Amino acid sequence: MICRQGQYPYFVTLREMNGIWAEEEAIRNIEPALAYQLELSRLSNYKLTPCFVENRQIHIYHAVACENPLDNRFFVRALIRPGRIRGTLTTADYLISETDRLVGSILDALEVVSAKHRGADCNHIGMNFVYNLTLPLMRSLRPYPDH
Repeated sequence: MICRQGQYPYFVTLREMNGIWAEEEAIRNIEPALAYQLELSRLSNYKLTPCFVENRQIHIYHAVACENPLDNRFFVRALIRPGRIRGTLTTADYLISETDRLVGSILDALEVVSAKHRGADCNHIGMNFVYNLTLPLMRSLRPYPDH
């Protein structure tokens, strides 16, 4: 993580590939704990090229099929995090509102990046809802009995 005053943190993930440490560009600027939720391993039949957009919730990848280079499309992954709900808004109403807003942002970003790859079709959009879990604090801990 690279932190600069007045800016969002910037995430870089390094992996060892063939004995050399290199950046994993497909998950650039994604919190490592959230990167697995993008399910990029499901896209192993494609050569992925990340297309960076301003919205940090949206991750767009231009994909070319390994077996058929004429098959190229975009895979869009979005992470939806719960916000603080204020007033009388219910959780369901908040998630519907946030999803509606995010779908509009996804389509806008997809329109911008697709200008570079005119032949892309059959695009995929995936959204993952990330929830915070509240765990109760345990007051007394009993040790496990020895066996």
